[in-house]
Amino acid sequence: MIVGILAGISVPSFLAFVERGRVNEAANILRGVIQSSQREAIKKSTDCTIQLPAKQTKNPTISSTCSIDGPRRLKNVVIQYNQTDQISIDYQGRFNRKRTIVLYSENTNYKRCLVVSSFIGMTRTGIYTDQGLNTVSADYCQKTNVG
Repeated sequence: MIVGILAGISVPSFLAFVERGRVNEAANILRGVIQSSQREAIKKSTDCTIQLPAKQTKNPTISSTCSIDGPRRLKNVVIQYNQTDQISIDYQGRFNRKRTIVLYSENTNYKRCLVVSSFIGMTRTGIYTDQGLNTVSADYCQKTNVG
């Protein structure tokens, strides 16, 4: 009986831990696609485009005209973002506009975000703190040491 009670208490925590790991993994893959596309744009002196799926897509696939790995599927997450579904990178590695992308699991409140800065081409990740996702904003992407 005690084992059953302990299992009942620990299973939800373990499932939340697993979901956080999935969201973190997807955020790391997304950041990798963006950064490798940026490096390839500079290396090849060509403009590149990263194609995002429709907003609120489950298990989204990200592709890039400069990708060396091909399209990447982000498993067990949902994607939401501001702006359009394309990220343009010029031959100098600069992005056409500032953008915020949020990845989350439908099973938890845990949300990771990635902010892409225009002009200088920097990216940063964090925890997305706004519970609503109707309007995605970099203001809610809080810097952390995760990922």
